[in-house]
Amino acid sequence: MHIALVGHGASLDGAGRGAEIDAAGAVLRLHDCVWHVPADHGHRWTWGVMPGPWRNQDLARFARDLAIRPLKGWLVYHFGQPHPKLPPQTIPVDVRFWNEQLRRLTGKPEIVVTRGFAMFACAALLNCDKVTAYGFDAIAAGTGAGYRYHGKCANPVDEAKAARRHDFAGERQLIERIAQQAGMAIGFA
Repeated sequence: MHIALVGHGASLDGAGRGAEIDAAGAVLRLHDCVWHVPADHGHRWTWGVMPGPWRNQDLARFARDLAIRPLKGWLVYHFGQPHPKLPPQTIPVDVRFWNEQLRRLTGKPEIVVTRGFAMFACAALLNCDKVTAYGFDAIAAGTGAGYRYHGKCANPVDEAKAARRHDFAGERQLIERIAQQAGMAIGFA
C-alpha cells in the first residue's frame, strides 16, 4: 500500500498536488489540518495523527469536536506518558525509542522528535510498502533554516525554539532507518 503523509510545509502552497495525494492508498494528516486547501493538500483523510497526552485534554472529546475527522481513526504518538481517555479507533504509537536514537545520533540530550517525524513512525506501523511525504520541508532539506508552516496554518513556527528542540538532519537519517527496517520506500514530494 502507498501512504501519503501530508504535513504543513510551505512547499504545498499553490502546488496543486491534491489529486496526487488523494490517489494514495491511505492519507495521514495531522490533527490540525482543517485549513488544508483541497487543490494543494487533497481532501482524503484516512488516519489522523496527534500527540498525546495533548495539553492534558480529553483526546476523545477533542477528536469528537473537530469539524472534520479521519475515516479510520487516530494514531496518537507519545513519549511513554499515561494515556488520557483516547478516541475510539485509536492506535497509541510510542516514539521513545526514536527519541533516544535521535539524541544518540546528534549528541543533543535536549531534543525531541517532531510531529512530522512521528508521522513516519506511524506510517511504518500500517505495513505499507511506499510513503510519499508532502509538505515536510525541513525534514526533506535536513535543516530548519527558513522553517515555516504553510501560510494558512494557525500555528506559526518559533524558529529559535525549533533550532533548540529539533534536529531535522538527524530526523532524516532516522527516517531512512525506519524505511529500511519496515521495508518501505520513502520519497519527499
